[in-house]
Amino acid sequence: MSGIAQAIFSSPESFLLLLNLIQIAVHLSLAMFFGWIIMMGWRTYSSGAVKFFLRLGFGFVALICGIGLSVFVRGFLAGPLADILSLIQLDIMVGGLVSAFILVVSIYLISTNIYNVGGLKKEIERLQERLRIAEGLLKKTGRAVNSKAPTMIIGVVMLLGLVVFSLMNFHGYPSFADDIGSFLGFSPSDFGGTSTGAASGCISPISLFMANMEKIQSGDLEPYTDATLESAIETESGHPIEAMLLIEHEGRDYVIAMSSDQYICVATTTDFCSCMDISQYMGMLG
Repeated sequence: MSGIAQAIFSSPESFLLLLNLIQIAVHLSLAMFFGWIIMMGWRTYSSGAVKFFLRLGFGFVALICGIGLSVFVRGFLAGPLADILSLIQLDIMVGGLVSAFILVVSIYLISTNIYNVGGLKKEIERLQERLRIAEGLLKKTGRAVNSKAPTMIIGVVMLLGLVVFSLMNFHGYPSFADDIGSFLGFSPSDFGGTSTGAASGCISPISLFMANMEKIQSGDLEPYTDATLESAIETESGHPIEAMLLIEHEGRDYVIAMSSDQYICVATTTDFCSCMDISQYMGMLG
């Protein structure tokens, strides 16, 4: 556990980049999958390139709608199961599937009334009946879209209704990195380097803690005494400090301040940086 954690948090920026790349790959795959379902309802003849971009576009519409609906999926569950569901993005997948099935019906109802005359002529043997209907509409209205057809109107209403309802419940694009961190007990600031307003030269507690795990476990760190710095840490962090240790990391001196409520704070020898909860690591510290 400690070896994996040390490897990850010795370079938190690389870890975040990896998580973001995984999230992009997962969501792109979900969008293509949702788009494949939705395009089953596309009745208008289109070229392969047009169908690909429609699949991708409809897929991302379903994905965004799925994110908006995912809150209702999680609402049916509680406790660790809901957290695990969110962590592996299953709530978004379920919401996206619901959206895709609604969209496939709406797209079917819409596209049934849209006719690509040129494409239909190329596929005349397979699409003879639809070509006859399309040419009939062209002669009658001058357009190959029967926008007044009841099925067209129902499809548009279903499409707009789903999008509006989902956007009303859309609270931002989910962050896979934040979900992983939350599940493991980290706050986003634990990965990010320093707290807001932190002094120059600061390092995030988790990076310092993991990169120097062996030094901390060995008990060989020098005690550090500075009443002014200790008071500043307690004032800014709100945690009562029990002991301070001096540690050298990448050519700089840092102070590790241990609190009585299982928080570890980091400071330079002159300024407070930030704190994090280390209760989940107490077993590793022995």
